[in-house]
Amino acid sequence: MPIFAYLCDLEGSFEIYHDANDLPSVFAPEWSFCSATDPRWRNLFEFAFSAENDLAYFPNRKYGGLGSVHTPHPWPLGDAQEMIYGHICGNKNNFRLAREKALRKMQWDGSFAEANHEDTGEVTSKHWFSWPGSVIGAALLERSD
Repeated sequence: MPIFAYLCDLEGSFEIYHDANDLPSVFAPEWSFCSATDPRWRNLFEFAFSAENDLAYFPNRKYGGLGSVHTPHPWPLGDAQEMIYGHICGNKNNFRLAREKALRKMQWDGSFAEANHEDTGEVTSKHWFSWPGSVIGAALLERSD
């Protein structure tokens, strides 16, 4: 299965991994790095949003989704990636489900944390993390149905 690697070196070593911080990867087709039908790109996100990505994906939970190894819980940035991926692939249902999940994580003031607990939605890291709100807001404005 062809897939874009997370890390590689000139010796042939590589790592397959993807986390919520890796926004350039989800934007690759829109930035003309690859096409939206490129199997390496599609396979990366099929892997990223699956239990195979066991260091950064928290499946089958109300607040689950893509997170990161350095803050091991789902991140709203991961939900934004799911929204963008759904939009680029023309999957309106995936876009809608990811949007609903992201909005469940919104705090009282409209902002988003860095990470939320996968079962309860409670903030587990950085209540004041502003980056997810910007990305989610842009995803909603540019890609809403």
